[in-house]
Amino acid sequence: MKDGYLTIHSISEGERALARMKSSGELYKKFKTSDKLTLLTAHEYDQFDKEGGKRYKLPQYHDKQLLLEQNLEFLGVDVVNICKSVPFEETVDGKWRHVLKPLWIYEMIKAGEITTDYVMFVDAPDVVFLDDPEIAIDILKEYDAKLLFNTTKFLGGYACMMDKLKWSDSVYGAGKYINSGVYIAETKFLFKVLEDVVKYFTPDAVSKVENLQLGEGLPGTDAFCKRLPDFPLGADCQIIFRYLHDKFYPDMQIDNKYRLTKQGR
Repeated sequence: MKDGYLTIHSISEGERALARMKSSGELYKKFKTSDKLTLLTAHEYDQFDKEGGKRYKLPQYHDKQLLLEQNLEFLGVDVVNICKSVPFEETVDGKWRHVLKPLWIYEMIKAGEITTDYVMFVDAPDVVFLDDPEIAIDILKEYDAKLLFNTTKFLGGYACMMDKLKWSDSVYGAGKYINSGVYIAETKFLFKVLEDVVKYFTPDAVSKVENLQLGEGLPGTDAFCKRLPDFPLGADCQIIFRYLHDKFYPDMQIDNKYRLTKQGR
């Protein structure tokens, strides 16, 4: 990795990086699908569409190639869109919830559909690999971890778990928190974590649009916490992962050295 990090997690930077990659042609079909690592993604149905912010299971979003898929096709590596592989989970209003992603991955591992020793989830709209995705396994081992998340400064959800924020800051320092848009894991360990995550799924979980309306659970606000009196029951997956972080640490860590993903938001 000549840049020191494996991926870029930014639409604007990712698009520029992919354009440069295509222009040089150096990495065209250079790699192959790993027999050690399964790559997963999920299409992000546009929550700000003309339907008034509703996220429906629209066919056009299943067929459209997003940034990550364009990138991996160029590199010669397959990725599984879990929205195609797993039946849509019913929610009370038909809206997409981020928490559906770990729920579906859990079901896929349970059903034996993921047979590799390692699994990596990567957001479809805004992530680009700069090198062989299998390098993620080596990065995971560098941390002596079994599950490694992308890092962000964003504090969403911590209003309802200030004790968890205090714990995270004591371990990593302020401004470094779980971003579940990119993570690499040992498959067996991920299943163990997801067994806890799925316990907090509810059909009326907070949607992306509602999350924004409620102030995203940022410290100093209380609307999000009032919406979820049995928190983290009904929260999105990133918040649930944050809630469980101290339980599974040090096997579950964040990429605070920015090896998995370039330092960003």
